[in-house]
Amino acid sequence: RFKSDFLINLGYGDESKLTPRAPRLAFEQACTIL
Repeated sequence: RFKSDFLINLGYGDESKLTPRAPRLAFEQACTIL
């Protein structure tokens, strides 16, 4: 039985087949410093 904690891809994708990167939240929107 296998269990993975994380998956990682190495290398580069074919740029003609990659979709554009989705918008990301700014640090201030995503994080709260306590």
